[in-house]
Amino acid sequence: MLSPATRYENARNAFLESKGHWLAAEPLERWSLPSDRHLPSALIVLPLREVLEKPYYALLQTKGVGESKLEKLIVLIERALKELVQSDDASVVNTAGSESVLPDPGVAHRPANSIPDAENVSLTELTPSVWHHICLCIKRHSLQNYPLGRFSETLDELPRGLWSCPLSDFVDHSIGELKQLKGYGEQRIASVLKVLATTARLVEECPDGTHLGIKVFPARIERISSWINRVLHDDFLPDYSSLCQHFVLPLLRQLECDLGSQPAEMIERRLGVESEPETLQQIAESFDLTRERIRQLTLRAPEVMEVRWPEGKHLLDDFFEKFRSSGDAVRHVELIRRTLDLLFDVEARSGVSRDEVIQAWDTAGRYKETPMSENEILVWLAGSFPELVPSAGLKWIASESLSVEYEGRRLYFSNDELDGFLHRLYDTGCATNVNDLVDADEREQRNLRMKLQRDLRFSEDEDHCFLPTEFYGFTRDSVGWHVSLESETPGKRPKRSFISVDCIVAAALGGLLKAGIVDVTVWGFHRFVNEQLKGLYEARLPDSINAFILGDMVVRQSGKRICAMRRRRLRWDTNENATMIAKGKRGWVGFVVKQLGMPIIIDELSGMLNEHYQDYDAYVIDQLNLDAEEEGETDFGVSMQTGIAHKLPTVLVPDGWSLDKRVDNVSPGVRLSVARAISLLHEGRISISDLAHLPWFVELVERNSYGENFQAPRKNGLVQKHMTEQLSLSLDDYGRERPDETKIESTVAINNTALPEPQKNVDDLLQRFL
Repeated sequence: MLSPATRYENARNAFLESKGHWLAAEPLERWSLPSDRHLPSALIVLPLREVLEKPYYALLQTKGVGESKLEKLIVLIERALKELVQSDDASVVNTAGSESVLPDPGVAHRPANSIPDAENVSLTELTPSVWHHICLCIKRHSLQNYPLGRFSETLDELPRGLWSCPLSDFVDHSIGELKQLKGYGEQRIASVLKVLATTARLVEECPDGTHLGIKVFPARIERISSWINRVLHDDFLPDYSSLCQHFVLPLLRQLECDLGSQPAEMIERRLGVESEPETLQQIAESFDLTRERIRQLTLRAPEVMEVRWPEGKHLLDDFFEKFRSSGDAVRHVELIRRTLDLLFDVEARSGVSRDEVIQAWDTAGRYKETPMSENEILVWLAGSFPELVPSAGLKWIASESLSVEYEGRRLYFSNDELDGFLHRLYDTGCATNVNDLVDADEREQRNLRMKLQRDLRFSEDEDHCFLPTEFYGFTRDSVGWHVSLESETPGKRPKRSFISVDCIVAAALGGLLKAGIVDVTVWGFHRFVNEQLKGLYEARLPDSINAFILGDMVVRQSGKRICAMRRRRLRWDTNENATMIAKGKRGWVGFVVKQLGMPIIIDELSGMLNEHYQDYDAYVIDQLNLDAEEEGETDFGVSMQTGIAHKLPTVLVPDGWSLDKRVDNVSPGVRLSVARAISLLHEGRISISDLAHLPWFVELVERNSYGENFQAPRKNGLVQKHMTEQLSLSLDDYGRERPDETKIESTVAINNTALPEPQKNVDDLLQRFL
């Protein structure tokens, strides 16, 4: 048995005799196997030529290298020598002295039948010359950019992680580098080499440098592609059976080859080629599997098509449009659409179905998020379905939804009822009354009007007709509604080009409340907003936003802070009493009575409310329903205490009030009622027991009847004298002169110490009571 030193010198001499051979430039690790252990790491990374330049004893002096490791090194050198001897191009010398891993393709010749059968390819037996020839065959025909799975006979035998790897990931490496690839064991590398060797054998005899090139397709895919191209160029459409035979079924057979028979059957049942499509749940029950497992198995179909036929989705877009545009191939269109979704798009890959996207789209319509442009839909899809490719969802929505072209962009509407009306308004561009929008009875029309009035996408003009809010210059984003501004000075750019409606509401309310104004006309509000915009931004509202449209918008956008009144008026809350608007008319009644701080009769309320409602007193009082059933405590800080029907009116008493005997802290109207009661008592038309529910009123009657101010009663005389001498204000004097509707006027707090007393109003009151 030869010593290690002798074995090393023999191998060294053999290599030195073939000086210049390209194998000498390879690092020693090229011949290492995964099973090798205790190799000298300092030496195996060096080129073989550099190691062989040193004698055995010089290598033995290398730090960290002993006889045991040197013996392992000699094994690698003997493997390299064996490969050198087996090489049929050992006489070829790289005269350029290049240290490249592979010899110059222009120098090395191609040995006949040098590529072994795919079944016989292994990393340990593959020589560098054979590997070099495989790489040359693939590069010669520019196949290195194709995915590895394209060349595999069946993807079922190839790890899924290798399906999409380009051939360049392997043919640009030497055998030694292949061994060092992370994540690639012997079995994985064997799968790669099998595909590469098969591909190289197929193209080995094909000439290069001619006017012809090679394009690789699976055989079934090539036949499908050719048939579809013929259909696209023909003037007639194939029948349903031909569509199944030449398009769908060959695709299913390709999936059966790549995934197996069971997943292919599941996909076929999902497509519903010869029957109705089945749901995941139905298929799961048939195979006795979970719905999630069925989904996982069918998820692989788009991955297969992405490897086998990535160009297919673009070709099939035209194919689908040809059938859809005909209008007579509904069944064909549905089958092609399901095929595109399941095999070529992202439905199966993401687990998001067309139905789920369309359902979410209709929900967005009910939430008033539509219409949307294409870019807005893509953003919405990215947020709602992050696992879905937005372009695929856009195709589904576009095929299922109404759309219209508006200002250079296409808007899409959901299937919601209000979206249908909105689409009609966008399409016609004409303001439309509810009666013309729907043929229904009066109740349905009233319900529809209420829905439209609550929907910010619709605006109602002074003629009670509706148009899309966007038509008036409003725009909407994820934050809210905005309005474009125009320059106050022609030719001069405003400081701000748009402002949100919320900012308009806040700025206007802030300024008006500071001025003490809580009730204005829509014209006054519109003018005040324009004045603020002029001062702040040198801008104004566009002409399309008139007083009615602005008032309608701010009422709905203000969150009930601003309320609409009849006669085109707006009113809002004050900081002092934050419940008036929330409690409606009753809230204002409470506000008036509490501001006065003393009981009043119902007839006085009209004049006092006129301070705030501005000529709406009759309308307010008529709807308050202040009858006997409402006697007692209320929810707006006032007690209603009934008088005597047709004799004494109802009295409104603020909560917490008590009679002050020193000043008789009641309103003039209550004093009139006291005088009236005294007269009725003397005439015998009422008794003191009729007033038992008003003890404080009885006390006033008794003190005024028998006190120092009492005068002998006579029919109507006592009341007339009492009113003319003691009252300082009659009921009708609480109202101020009707303001000009073109001006914004502030309300004035009620001050009972400065009340006028025209005598004619006293006479009017007497006629009402007596």
